[in-house]
Amino acid sequence: MELGGSINEQTQIDNGRSKKVIVMTDRVQLNSITRTIIRASYAVSNTLQPGYLEKVRENALAYELKLMGVKVCQQFSVPVVYKDMIVGDYVCDLFVEGEVLVELKAATALNEFHYARCLNHLKASGLKVCLLINFGSHPMSIKRFVNRF
Repeated sequence: MELGGSINEQTQIDNGRSKKVIVMTDRVQLNSITRTIIRASYAVSNTLQPGYLEKVRENALAYELKLMGVKVCQQFSVPVVYKDMIVGDYVCDLFVEGEVLVELKAATALNEFHYARCLNHLKASGLKVCLLINFGSHPMSIKRFVNRF
């Protein structure tokens, strides 16, 4: 598709049942959402210095995004589907604007487990972007993972 757009088939849960829906996502829109999340993350990082728990930062980031007029869902469950059956789920810290997953950490360093978790979130959800934000390192670190983008 031209103009940087893409068509994405996503799984949504409706009354406990999995269903596929087609969603049109524009790269410019995704980039704008991720920039907003990053801007909000820096605001949280600059206000809450190192030492706070991950949940405290999750709540602060969700609040900051809401102040910016952004739709955000905390502890978003991403179903894992195997042969048309939901066999489990991943819980992502934040789901922003119905497009971007955000995984938060408060660790001194990130490792392959953290990266794999983000990649699994993307694969299970069919979404295109997941941000891994680590508030535990100084300065704060952000990694962007993309899925067929």
